[in-house]
This record gives sequence, structure tokens and C-alpha cells, in this order.
Amino acid sequence: MAIEEFVFEELKALSKRVEETDGMPDDLKDRCFKMLQRLERMAKLGHYATEFDTLSRYIEIVTTIPWKKKTVDTLDLKHTRELLDKTHYGMDYVKDRVLEYLATLVLLYKRGKDAIARSPIVLFVGLQGVGKTTMAMSMAKALDREFIRISGEFILSGRGSSSPFCFPCHSL
Repeated sequence: MAIEEFVFEELKALSKRVEETDGMPDDLKDRCFKMLQRLERMAKLGHYATEFDTLSRYIEIVTTIPWKKKTVDTLDLKHTRELLDKTHYGMDYVKDRVLEYLATLVLLYKRGKDAIARSPIVLFVGLQGVGKTTMAMSMAKALDREFIRISGEFILSGRGSSSPFCFPCHSL
């Protein structure tokens, strides 16, 4: 089997995965189909190798997310503060931001389900060993959620600084 045939078979399989993923938001599904169309155009021209890996892995991860699985959050700010104080010494600024995030979730829950569907996300940025993962684990425990780690490193491989798939710039 030629490489081109393999790529087109892979694209068909990815398209089928996107179609069969239950509960995926429509705008994300549309974005995935646009990515697949882009990959198909590149494959026809023979310029697919670099971006194919990145986008196909992205689509694979997006389609493995259990979109219909829901949890009921425990939004007790006092309990969360006690848990964060017990598990993380210092880091008051970070803990305050986490509590602000949870307070925002409380307000969104009061508005209704449509508001919580578009709730903000939490992104921890920092050097290795500063407590990003353990802080996220503590947040999951405070919310009574299962903690699942998804590494986004594969998304950061890329080309130019204008691309959404690029490394952070390093000046010389």
C-alpha cells in the first residue's frame, strides 16, 4: 500500500471517529472536520507529513474525551480553602485565584446549565516542581471530580510564531 493510500485511509478513520463521538460540542466537531479537510488537501499535494501527526493526535485526543459523562461538583469554598491549606504550604496568591475560579463556578451554577457549559478553564503555567499538578489534583479532590492528566506537549510542536501549534520563542 502506498503512503498516500495509507494517509487517506487514516483520514477516513479519523473522520469516522469524529462523526461517532457522542456529545462533542458542534463547534468543536466543525473545527475537527475543517482540520480533516485541510489535511486531505495537504495529502493530495504531498505536503502532509509535519502537520498530519499534530492534527491527527489532537483529533484522537478530542474524540476520546467522554463528552456525555457529567459530574456534580461540590462547590464548598470553605472546604476547598482548608484542603488547599493542608496540601500546599504558602502559595496564597495561587490559592486565592483557585478560590476566585470556584466562586465564579458557583455564580455560573446559579445562572443555569447553559452558563456552566461555557465556564472558564484553569491553566497552570510554571517551571517543573512548583506544584501545578498537585494543585490541580487538590482542586479535583475539592470538587469531587476524577483527576485525569492530559499532556498538551504534542500541541506545542510547530512552525512559526503566528501558528497556534508553535514552541515558545527563545531569544538569542
